[in-house]
Amino acid sequence: MLYFYPKDFTSCCTTEAQHFRDVVPDIEKLGASVVGVSEDSVESHIKFIDKYHINYTLPADDNGKVAAAYDSLYNIFGVMKFAKRHTFIIDPQGRIAAVFLIVNPAKNPAEILAKLSSLMQTRAEATGTGARARARPGPPRAG
Repeated sequence: MLYFYPKDFTSCCTTEAQHFRDVVPDIEKLGASVVGVSEDSVESHIKFIDKYHINYTLPADDNGKVAAAYDSLYNIFGVMKFAKRHTFIIDPQGRIAAVFLIVNPAKNPAEILAKLSSLMQTRAEATGTGARARARPGPPRAG
């Protein structure tokens, strides 16, 4: 799971980061991980992680290339760049499985957790490993 956010230490970004921090154990139980990206420096991220006890990866995208690759970069006349608040769920094959372009920072982590759960359930059912798939009767046994 990859989310973009504009700036360390701002109100909404801090709220979103803390909410993701709180659901990381549940996301990891589903076999996923959280990565948060902004244009802030490594030093800023280190301070942000330390202050708010962030328990997931925050790579620095100080040149904006990662955000631009996901069409998640505001570039105001080349003078000011920052990440748009977007979230992507990426499947194990590296394909984008879900996109959230309108994000409420306080609700996004719970929405992502719910979507991940739903995607995992759908995947389990499609591969025959879900609870309903296991409950289907097998072929009749010879007596």
